[in-house]
Amino acid sequence: MADNFALTHPVGVGGTQPFLDAIGEADDLEIEYFASGQLGHQADMPTVIRNGTAEIGVVSAAYAGSNLPLSGVSDLPGFGNDACQVGYALRDVARPGGILYEKELKDLNFRPLWAGSLPSFEVMTSGRHVSLPKDLKGSIIRSTGGTVDRMISGSSGFRVR
Repeated sequence: MADNFALTHPVGVGGTQPFLDAIGEADDLEIEYFASGQLGHQADMPTVIRNGTAEIGVVSAAYAGSNLPLSGVSDLPGFGNDACQVGYALRDVARPGGILYEKELKDLNFRPLWAGSLPSFEVMTSGRHVSLPKDLKGSIIRSTGGTVDRMISGSSGFRVR
């Protein structure tokens, strides 16, 4: 199993570790786990799975947009404010019979084992009130990457380094 995140990352804590724990309870399954990008970067995960380097991989569609353009829908701003609600909706459209599965994942021979999503995007500051993008002028912004980088760069005039 390939993962670009560490087990201490929120994706690891809330997704990967519970999955590995459930697999560990099965008597006839064994997982060799490669964390923190040992088998490839996040953008490489679809290829790592397709070429057989790993049979299971943690894929974040925000980083794999060229391979999974439709799957990134859950990362779009305004899609939902509750990460659980968005995760459940994504799970439903990504399972066999769901539109995302039928239009994108099925042809790749991918089968999601769990789904997750980020809540709405927020800028957090220390001592500065922000209600409009112009309120961030002169700020240094750290992003989680992927879609958030594109949203910050595209809608606010900021550059992400």
